[in-house]
This record gives sequence, C-alpha cells and structure tokens, in this order.
Amino acid sequence: MKLNNEQNHSMRWGRNGADFGVPELESIGFDHFKKASTLTEHYHENCYEFVIIEKGRASWVVGEDIYETRTGEVFYTLPNEKHRGSFNVIEPCRLWWIILNMQQRDEDGRWLGLNRSEELSLLHLLQKVRRVTQPGTQVVRSLRRMKQTMEQGSNLPALNIRLALLEFLLSLTDLRERKELSPELIQSMDLILREMTIRPEWNPRLHELASIANVSPSYFHHIFQEHTGLTPKGYMEYIKISEAAKLLKDTEMSVTEIALRLGYSSSQHFATAFGRAIGQTPTQWRG
Repeated sequence: MKLNNEQNHSMRWGRNGADFGVPELESIGFDHFKKASTLTEHYHENCYEFVIIEKGRASWVVGEDIYETRTGEVFYTLPNEKHRGSFNVIEPCRLWWIILNMQQRDEDGRWLGLNRSEELSLLHLLQKVRRVTQPGTQVVRSLRRMKQTMEQGSNLPALNIRLALLEFLLSLTDLRERKELSPELIQSMDLILREMTIRPEWNPRLHELASIANVSPSYFHHIFQEHTGLTPKGYMEYIKISEAAKLLKDTEMSVTEIALRLGYSSSQHFATAFGRAIGQTPTQWRG
C-alpha cells in the first residue's frame, strides 16, 4: 500500500517477510483509517497485492474499472498493474494487505516452498480468481497467525508464515464460472452505462434498468455488479460524485446548484453522499 496522511491512522502495523526467512513476502500489514486518506495511482513491481477488508468499505480503480469492497472481501492486483483508490482516496476502514513478490525465491530456489509444478498449478488457479472475492473469515485468521508469528516468535517462523500464506491464497481460488451474457444483453448493458455517464442527474430505479435489459431486477442487479464491479446504485453514485468533484474544482457553481444539477433531492443529501465517497465535504474539496 502506498499511502499518505499518516495522521489519519489510528493503528498501523507492518512487517517485511525477508526478516523472517520469507523473501517472497515483500510486506504484510494492517491499517485502521479513521478518515479518508490519499491513495494515488501506483503499482508493485513483480508483485501481487491483496487487500482484505476487515471492517468497512473501500473502492478501487484499475484502468477504467471500478471495484467496491466491503467487510470480508478481498481485492487484488496483478504484478506491475497500476491501481488507485476511487477518487484517489481510501475510505475510513480497517484493512490488511499482502504484497507478494513473484520473482523472489528461498535458498533452495523455491517460491513459498513449492516445487515448480506446484507453483505453476497455484499460479494457474490465481489467474482465475475474480478481482473481488469473499472467501470468508478464515483469511483474517491466516493473517493474524502470520502477525502473531512475527511478533511473538516461533520455532519455525518461515514455515509457519509460508503455510499461512498458502492457506490464504488457496482460500481465494473460487473457480465458479461466470455465465456468458448474450450479445443482446451486452448491448443493453453498454447502452445503460453510456446513458449513466452522459446523464449524471439520472436516478433510475432497479426495475427500470432491468426492463431496458429485458431481464428480472434480481438478475440485472447480479450481472451488473459482475460486469462493472459495482451495484447499479453504487455505479450511478460514482458517476455523480465524479462529476461533482469536477464541477467543484472547475466552476463557480454553488453546492446547491451542483446538487440539483446532479439529481440530488437536497444539498444536504448531496453533501452526505460526497463526504461518504471522498471523506471531505464539498466545500473542503473545493478548497
């Protein structure tokens, strides 16, 4: 994690795996953000990064895609893949992170103690992992076990850390196949996304969107989230806040004018949504 605004942390812990005989583990850490903190675009050379939300929510941007994570979910990025917090901030939350170097090896030339065949099999499984997964509470137990080993010591620290890492990685390998969408449904989804982008004042109901796509509301909600990384409501909110952030910086429109232009029922409703997303009031953002 590449973070600024240290004063926003009420608790921070981090360690380097090389200090415990695990050079593959570039770092592991825990953060408790009391308020929004800056997280601009960055990448990790030759490293996977896994972020585990212990409590709260956080949103991420990879390329043009947005991903929202909540309590119990894991978000990851590939080696050398640029990513950032949504709106270049990370929301108040508690999270863990693991940065795992794919080039480092132990003294025997093994990665996490695996032979070459096992390593390739695990990497093949990881390539099928969804960007956001919900593997369950066992992942936090694995992380806490690594933390305990690093803080309190162990007869075999490298072995304990590697076993916990492997347990964590295997818990992510959800191989359920995504259903292929029909060309007609893809066309409808693209139309809806384009309409959301050019009409940030739009406040569509779920059943309206489902009707456009000619599917049930529950199915539309599911495929929309799988297609975009956000719920329909969350995606529309992201579009509104993105436009609001630009208007606050680039125009002299009042907060009330911006709120009404973007389809909010009141400036108070807008300020609440803006603060939830960015961690600042509209006035503070405008500077």
